[in-house]
Amino acid sequence: MKVEGTWKQSLAKPPRLNLPFAGTVDADAPTGTSRSRPGRLLASKVTGRHHTHGTEDHTP
Repeated sequence: MKVEGTWKQSLAKPPRLNLPFAGTVDADAPTGTSRSRPGRLLASKVTGRHHTHGTEDHTP
């Protein structure tokens, strides 16, 4: 199953940032990008993986 969406993350501590994200979750693997206002930060890749509680694999 593949799901696409957007969300926003606000950081209150300096530097104050409001980062919009766009991404896709395909099975257990989320991917996407984060972009700030032009001139503040470059676009960043966002990745992840599903973690099942109790697994012993702690590799990044």
